[in-house]
Amino acid sequence: MEARIQEQQRQKEEQQARALQEEKRRWQMQEQMRIEQLKPTADTLMLSAEEAFKRRLDMSKSLGSVTAEVLEEQEQSEKEAAAKIKAETERKMSFAERMMAKQGWEHGQGLGKRSDGVAAPLEVLKVQGSKTVGVISQAAVVKPGGASRKKGNTKITGAPTKIVLLRNLVGRGEVDPGLKGEVARECQKYGDVKGIEIYEDADPSTSQEEAVRVFIKFQRGPEAVKAVVELDGRSFDSRVISACFYDETKYELKLFTKQPEEPPLPAECRSKKS
Repeated sequence: MEARIQEQQRQKEEQQARALQEEKRRWQMQEQMRIEQLKPTADTLMLSAEEAFKRRLDMSKSLGSVTAEVLEEQEQSEKEAAAKIKAETERKMSFAERMMAKQGWEHGQGLGKRSDGVAAPLEVLKVQGSKTVGVISQAAVVKPGGASRKKGNTKITGAPTKIVLLRNLVGRGEVDPGLKGEVARECQKYGDVKGIEIYEDADPSTSQEEAVRVFIKFQRGPEAVKAVVELDGRSFDSRVISACFYDETKYELKLFTKQPEEPPLPAECRSKKS
């Protein structure tokens, strides 16, 4: 598609250059004829002002007719090519992408005058087990050299709460003093963070992926839903993070060990050694 657009652009530039050359040639011919007409000859001296004007108008029309036809054909060709490319592109776009395209969005670019706004369409994610609860989130965008999210919709399991549990963020023995601050800075993107607790299970039978459990408490439930949507399945430092909701009462009682009602850790979060 990019190659076709570049070819269309090149053809357009060539057509514009030819049109300019034709316009320049036409102007030179008109100027030469004007100079010839200004020469004091018997014929020109005998013409009335009205006859001279008509003759000059006829010559101008005859010279400009060719250029006008060429420009009209070029304009029609460009319109047909643009309409064809637009139709082909829209067939591959989702409804949200087509709506954004009407506001000037192009694939890979952000909205706004400086193209620094939303770079991907919004998507609606349903909460599993609920007919009324859902969340609107921006579609996944993979940034070079940074963290990325898995493709597809996140399946939210369990009833939404204000507490989010992160598993497989780091392994056993990898908790450092700066981890809580890093988690707080990241989660503040989704809402007002009221508290963070990090629990490391000392039981050797607990797998590396579930040994460190990070709990984040948000001010409001929708903020926690957004955090689960954005963080679940996100890859960071060769690990795939699992994000789910956690019981608020057990959080307040500081019951941070693994609970029977917790969803199982997804297969993609487990290392090959597990």
